[in-house]
This record gives sequence, C-alpha cells and structure tokens, in this order.
Amino acid sequence: MPVSHIPSSDGKKVTKTSHKRRRDQNSEISELEALLPWSQKGAGIDKISVLRLTSAFMKFRDFWDSSNQSNTGQQNDVVGYDRLFTEAIDGFLIIISASGEILYVSESVADYVGVTQQEVIGQSIYELTHEDDHDSISDNLKA
Repeated sequence: MPVSHIPSSDGKKVTKTSHKRRRDQNSEISELEALLPWSQKGAGIDKISVLRLTSAFMKFRDFWDSSNQSNTGQQNDVVGYDRLFTEAIDGFLIIISASGEILYVSESVADYVGVTQQEVIGQSIYELTHEDDHDSISDNLKA
C-alpha cells in the first residue's frame, strides 16, 4: 500500500499519518489546557507547560483527596479553597511534596514573588530557591 504524502511549508514531504498524529496530539493538549483549573488558562501556554501543570494538578488532587479523607472521613472539593486561603492569610499558600515538588500555589504568589501559578506549579522548590537554603528546606520537608 503506497504512503500518501502532503507538502510541508519547508518543501519536505510529510506523511498524512504523521501529520494526523501531530494534529491529534495538539488537539489533546488543547483539551488538557482547557481543563486546567487556573485562571490564566487559554493564555496560550506552551505544550510542555500544559503537560507539567496537568501532572502537577493530578498529584495535588491525590494529595488533597487523601489528606481530606483521612482527616474528615469525607471527600472535599478543592474548587474555591484558593480564594478562602488567600482571604484568610496575608501572603500566598504553597503546598510542596516531600520530594520538593510544588503541588499547588495560590494565585496571590504573583503579588508577592512576581511569578504566576503556571510558572511555579510542578517545579522543584530547589530550582526556585538559593542553594544555601536547600538544606533547611530539605529538613523542613522531612519533618
């Protein structure tokens, strides 16, 4: 069976199947971006960031669900808690895993640190802090 080719913008031939696969992958990533709960969604963030944020959100949901069920015996939804936390504190809320991955940070982080939620969530706290502070952070995460 012959392989069909379509011309690309740079003159190279691209198979229809690879073109369709890329189009399908882009469509899936756009759907993931639309499902993200953060206010700046749809701002045209890059594909890798969409995947990083999706992964971080799934880890946060696991953390949230397991900690809420063990403390209250019932499952509470995370939607709306960002607003409640930021109204209750003067600053921002950050939830970090034991390994140092930032699972969640409130929107108000931009007011205090100058970076958005999307730039921080899913990153390692060690990448964002001075190396002289790493031992102290590590000790606090173990506690």
